[in-house]
Amino acid sequence: KTVLGPTSAHQRHRILSAIDGLSTEGATNAAAGLKLGYALASQGFRKGGFNRVVLCSDGVANVGITGAGGILETVARERARGITISTIGVGMGNYNDVMLEQLADKGNGNYYYVDQLDEARRVFVDNLTGTLQVIAKDVKVQVEFDPTLVARYRLIGYENRALSKRDFANDRVDAGEIGAGHSVTALYEVKLARTNGDLGKLRIRFKRPTGSRSELIEHQLPSSVIRSAFDSASSPTQLSHVAATFGEKLRGSYWVRNVSYDEILGMYDQLSSSIKSDERIAELGKLIRKAKSLDSRGDKFEREMPLAMMDFDRVPVLR
Repeated sequence: KTVLGPTSAHQRHRILSAIDGLSTEGATNAAAGLKLGYALASQGFRKGGFNRVVLCSDGVANVGITGAGGILETVARERARGITISTIGVGMGNYNDVMLEQLADKGNGNYYYVDQLDEARRVFVDNLTGTLQVIAKDVKVQVEFDPTLVARYRLIGYENRALSKRDFANDRVDAGEIGAGHSVTALYEVKLARTNGDLGKLRIRFKRPTGSRSELIEHQLPSSVIRSAFDSASSPTQLSHVAATFGEKLRGSYWVRNVSYDEILGMYDQLSSSIKSDERIAELGKLIRKAKSLDSRGDKFEREMPLAMMDFDRVPVLR
């Protein structure tokens, strides 16, 4: 149901009163809610403006159209009309992270999970422009390593964002969006065959917010970007390394089975004081310590390949 129709932000008290009057009523009819949201967005549609639906939900559709297919078709159709969508995940337990991420991907928007008030403040206050304003759409990143210099490589994460090589230049294939003020970090783990020469090429394709054809940016990756040790890397790179190692540890990755929580905390402690003064980075440190106290899992790879015989060139496949 419509609690409040399109209303100017100048009418602050009216908007806050409508929000304060909201309450849970049981079932979730996501499809009907989105249909109503898109209808309201259509009423206030501005050509060339930011026309965005924001869905706050646990992503569990249990009334009406409950399958992802039908809902995604609606989102794709509205995206073609110029109305995009951002999804805000809330709740715990019976929570559908996949559905909300798919909706944001299909609707040329972004997806956040809000678990506490501070995170809500970051999304809706500090980063509001980035939440609502897309500056580049269908952004694709391709790294082509020189096989004579890089013997092996591994992209850390992004498993659900992988594209085939032929899809990189295909403008009909959907990709990710970048909001104002946002940055994206991709980490590769590489094994070098030699250290002189260029690592390879970095290519980025993107469409302008109102464009339909992609543009290409291409840069060489000189071997001079490699740092010999953690201590010699820049502060943002060190932070990315800590966060990625922690993430790999949480998922029980083969690649960090020889890295302890104490070692991750040691790297965290080496971060500059200016970086650790950020509330989000301080929270990362607390999470690493919390995980250390809770994680009692054994090494699932030990039977197939004991730690003492660990081989980074031969990863065991658990069945």
